[in-house]
Amino acid sequence: MAPNTCFVTVIFPNNLPFLGDFLESLANQKQANFDLLIFNDQASGVASLLKSYPFNFQLIDVNGNSIEIRSKLLRFLKESHYSYCVFGDSDDYFPPNRVSTNIELLQEHDIVINDLNLVNNHKKSLSEYYLSSRLHNYQLITHADIVDKNILGLGNTAIRMEALPEKLDFPEGSPAVDWMLFSRMLLNGKKAIFSSDTFIYYRQHSGNQIGIKNSDEGKILKGIEIKYLHYQTLNKEYGIFQNELQEIEHLKSFLNSENHWHQYLNKLEALRIEFPLWWEEIKPLNKI
Repeated sequence: MAPNTCFVTVIFPNNLPFLGDFLESLANQKQANFDLLIFNDQASGVASLLKSYPFNFQLIDVNGNSIEIRSKLLRFLKESHYSYCVFGDSDDYFPPNRVSTNIELLQEHDIVINDLNLVNNHKKSLSEYYLSSRLHNYQLITHADIVDKNILGLGNTAIRMEALPEKLDFPEGSPAVDWMLFSRMLLNGKKAIFSSDTFIYYRQHSGNQIGIKNSDEGKILKGIEIKYLHYQTLNKEYGIFQNELQEIEHLKSFLNSENHWHQYLNKLEALRIEFPLWWEEIKPLNKI
């Protein structure tokens, strides 16, 4: 019988040094009845490496920017025969219960969010159970919990395939595909639960750091634009994000002045969050 579960990742050349850890952790899963789907963005030698592992796998060649690739990935899943999908980044790795715990929780929920154990490139622990500093085990997550931040990525979640929305395109210029995808799902009434019963070993580097550093002006500017596109798109689709959109527009206008920019940085520094979540440290003026 064909598996009803798939484990999905994207591989690209920069992640190849970490792919061995990723595959080894999947080979050690308690629940072994799943297909591995790897969306390959121009990484070489992946098929040869996979022959060393006992996986049912499929390599799907993709190209384009990160938004286009994730949109293709999600459309592929939408048309597939699978009932459940577990997501994982190809530079991360997982404990043996990652798949089994998610499948168990998906029997009663549409989305499962896993905790994060932060590690560096050499697998040295930086912070354990990071999301548990803000959430409790088995907490139900609604869209209200992610209006101004995100905790759901295409690396620490699992979904019932039938919960995927019909709309799987994303605004050009925004890398926050995961935030918009799961916002749509929750706004459409899907049920999500956070569980620290399992987690991912989440490598920390410039491309995937939790939160942002307040002193990094480039990341703050990028975060403002991401939030602007996020609220603009969802407001067009759902008509309930006027306030958030106006707050970001006001912030963008305010920061046109260099003097105002320094004032804003100082206020963010004073408001530093101990365990920031994705995009959380970008605050509108009326929240600082």
